[in-house]
Amino acid sequence: RPVRTDGFLAPGPGDRARADELAEGVVLAARATPEEWRVRHLGYLLAEAAASPDLDAAVVGRGLRLATDLTARQWVLLAAVGRRDRVPLPMTPVPQDPRGWTAWGALEDLSDLQRRGLLDPTPAQPRPGGSALPRLRPADLRLTRRGVLVHRLLALDFVRDEAVAAALADLA
Repeated sequence: RPVRTDGFLAPGPGDRARADELAEGVVLAARATPEEWRVRHLGYLLAEAAASPDLDAAVVGRGLRLATDLTARQWVLLAAVGRRDRVPLPMTPVPQDPRGWTAWGALEDLSDLQRRGLLDPTPAQPRPGGSALPRLRPADLRLTRRGVLVHRLLALDFVRDEAVAAALADLA
């Protein structure tokens, strides 16, 4: 894709381009992660910002802040929900009180994505009177606008299928 020509790469106030400031943020985020595959996706964020005139520096910065606060498994869960049209998500309900630590951690990651507003539906809240909560199925999950932003910026369509399958298996 062609590089944008709307001034994003041109020096602004203080003789520094907005793209330079964003690149510095990406480098700092890349230095903070031990996973090589995440560094690659942070590079995709920078490439997407350089080629997409519909994204201003503030929106890309917000997406970067959202992404750096997430765990690797959360990135993969976002990738799984984002490719739901190509790879169907499981219909089996997510356990509400998993016994194993891996399943518990995956459920915590999923719930955190919902609370942060990256996935719909939001976590179910107990109702007065103690009525049963609806059981969440991975197939019911959808990316919110914030989730679409992170998914797009990080090019999460390129997350390996094996990683997606493993993250979904952790939820079972």
